[in-house]
Amino acid sequence: RAIYADNISVVSLTPVSTTDPTDPGTPPAPPSGWRLVWADEFTGSSVNTSKWGVRNGTVGTNELSIHRSNNVSVSNGILKIQAKRERYTAGGNTRDYTSGYLDTIRKASWTYGRFEMRAKLPTAQGQSKGMWPAFWLRPDDGGDGEIDIMEAIGQSGSDNRVSQTLWYDYRGTKPRQVHEDRLPSGTSSGSYHVYALEWEKNEMRWYVDGRLTYTRTTSTTPWINAPQFQKPYNIRLNLQVGGSW
Repeated sequence: RAIYADNISVVSLTPVSTTDPTDPGTPPAPPSGWRLVWADEFTGSSVNTSKWGVRNGTVGTNELSIHRSNNVSVSNGILKIQAKRERYTAGGNTRDYTSGYLDTIRKASWTYGRFEMRAKLPTAQGQSKGMWPAFWLRPDDGGDGEIDIMEAIGQSGSDNRVSQTLWYDYRGTKPRQVHEDRLPSGTSSGSYHVYALEWEKNEMRWYVDGRLTYTRTTSTTPWINAPQFQKPYNIRLNLQVGGSW
């Protein structure tokens, strides 16, 4: 199973219209009001390592897989993150699955902006149990705070839903702010969709295909201006196998 992404940017890109859900299409120019500061259209035949770090031999918390760099590839303008059923050992850990994980740690980070990805997910009914794709942000210093732009889980009846979440910390100091978005009838996360977050000092807005799905402000979430949300964040993109969710 795999995530396929054909562009990731830090600013706004309007949804790409295509009659073929497997065709990534051609990314349009940023609309008025946003200035492009970083993007990857995945040209070439490999991951651009000046923009991304690809994890290899690491294990995530409570995962059933080990990250392998050869599970991440680029071809025909598309980034592919794959999970495989294979027994693998690295760093003293042995797992029955491998998966992929990219991030922009020590390469690019931002405080505020619009973060956007166009992708299709491995969430097909009856074929995706245990898959957990995510597009998210974490602070450079590794401290408190997390912004989940898009997460999805591969279980029965979930291929038309994605989650959007804001975390104060992992200790439950403040209740996490979470929204589950249901895609329009007749569509699924297994086809291409645009997932985006607009992050400003006093407000965060989540979008799917240009549709506003969730908003948090100082009125709904007084701690949205806490110190952990006033520092640089990097992009994380991964496909997890298993986990507590």
